[in-house]
Amino acid sequence: RLARRELWRRPGRTLLVALVVAVPVTTMVLLDINYRTTNGPDTEWISRQWGRADAEIDLNGGCADFCTRADIEAELPDGATVVWTTQTSLPLRTSADGPVADAIVTDTDMRLPIMQGRFDLRSGRWPAAADEIAVSPSVAETLHTGVGETLTLVHQHTDFTVVGIVDEGIGVPS
Repeated sequence: RLARRELWRRPGRTLLVALVVAVPVTTMVLLDINYRTTNGPDTEWISRQWGRADAEIDLNGGCADFCTRADIEAELPDGATVVWTTQTSLPLRTSADGPVADAIVTDTDMRLPIMQGRFDLRSGRWPAAADEIAVSPSVAETLHTGVGETLTLVHQHTDFTVVGIVDEGIGVPS
């Protein structure tokens, strides 16, 4: 009863109090919705980092007790699926006078079930032959290229046909 009387007596003040409460609450709800839809579930980063793999062994820093593929595979549990991946930085270009992009190149078969989730195919298809590649949107934009175009490895003058555009997973450089 008292609140109703106060509402009719001072409508401007009542509206101001309602706004002081509603605006911050609405803002926080919208920010929370935006954060949750942008970042996805807490566990999504796992498949983006490693695909369906249980572990990743990185030999970039060298190795202590074992250094050959056979030695490493002998240390893994029986029945473990091993996918060897090479990653390096190489300069690519579209033509002899075209722009050069220093791209991180990952050499592995992304069609394997264990690699699902590591990269997302945005357009085209996965490379199936040695002279086919899939590039990130940032490399495609830098080189002004797309699916069906040819890229050249600068130092070896080796041509590759772009067959796909892929989004990189978390932790995978572009």
